[in-house]
Amino acid sequence: MKNSKIKSLILLTFFAVFTSCSNDDIVFDPFFDVDDAAEVIAASMAVTTYGAVDNMNYVSDQIVGILDCGESRSETRSDSESANNVNITVSYTISETYALSCPNEEEQINYTFTADQTTTSNPLNTDHNIIADWAITGAEISSNTLTYNGNYTRSGEWIYNNQTNHIDTATASFSYENVKASKEDGVIFEGTSSFQLDGTSTVYDPYSYQGNIVFQEGNIAIVTFSTGEQYEINLNNGDVTPLQ
Repeated sequence: MKNSKIKSLILLTFFAVFTSCSNDDIVFDPFFDVDDAAEVIAASMAVTTYGAVDNMNYVSDQIVGILDCGESRSETRSDSESANNVNITVSYTISETYALSCPNEEEQINYTFTADQTTTSNPLNTDHNIIADWAITGAEISSNTLTYNGNYTRSGEWIYNNQTNHIDTATASFSYENVKASKEDGVIFEGTSSFQLDGTSTVYDPYSYQGNIVFQEGNIAIVTFSTGEQYEINLNNGDVTPLQ
């Protein structure tokens, strides 16, 4: 694999965002703001949080090159990983189908999957359902680039164990268009996506955000919300940087 499956186990980036304060320091804002939305968008895409880019890497690593034209396969795979020193466990089950077509000497992989993913830790538990479908062109040996088109949706609960009665339920949906990645290392360098994020919470008011994403060289994404705010997201580790 191009990235370790331990992924830092959603660790220094993902959990730090939500657990930087002690219980005594927490003052709840009744609004889930655009900064919070950017973090959820990042978590839904990043490699370290088993987001869409992690799945793209899986397709590149494990599926490209194993099928003949006209061949298809279906399977279910499960895994569970933990980091004992920080008491984090990630478990997931994926049911997937993939097929290779070869129109006009261009090889295209059609890949669909559904997944159940749970995370347990001291600060945060998650229970997410993931649905995706990709049409990936450039699978032929002569191509150095894979191009992804398709949809990816991640929905479910975020349960904050260190905060009384704080459970969020959110759905993040993406429509990826001509997202290009190097075959050699899986790094994205071009493409766009639209996104929609809707959620409810026992702490926040209901929220809804939408916008667009432009992918740049080096696994970097620039996220622009419909309200104008912009953020840079590192697709490797999920780091989010506001842009002025």
